[in-house]
Amino acid sequence: MRSIAAAGAAALVTASCVLLSACSTGGVLPEASDRPTATPTAEPWDPGAVPDPGGAIEVLPAQRGDCPVDPAATDLITFVVASGDDTRPVRVTYPVSRADGTLFVRRMTQPGPVLTAVLAECSDAGPARRSYRATAEFGPLSCARFVGGRLVASDEDAGDADGARVDCTGD
Repeated sequence: MRSIAAAGAAALVTASCVLLSACSTGGVLPEASDRPTATPTAEPWDPGAVPDPGGAIEVLPAQRGDCPVDPAATDLITFVVASGDDTRPVRVTYPVSRADGTLFVRRMTQPGPVLTAVLAECSDAGPARRSYRATAEFGPLSCARFVGGRLVASDEDAGDADGARVDCTGD
């Protein structure tokens, strides 16, 4: 075993010496004239020429009296609905906590492809089951609900002659 280890170490030292001597003589590195050079592009990059993906996302608006959303809060509720179309309407239903302590069911109709509601909880309505749903006359349709960054429910429907329905109520 020792003779194998010694032979391996000797081979490693020899290979290292060969590599180092080749590098020091300039035999391995290309000549300066052979190295690739950076060429400036004819036109500077214009970020305005690239479509903004943010245009695909519609943030469902809060209304006066809704619980205020603090971006630094650790328990925000995020309800996301994705459709396969950006022109046909999607009907979204979700609960909204109000600053006066009540709970309100909001129904909105918007075209997709991505609808997002960001909500804060400030009511004493208790742990009643709250509905987070979406429907459309076409498919596909998907939804996901997060609380504090944790996925708590998701659903998808490819759609059929009766349209598409998803439910992200969960527990």
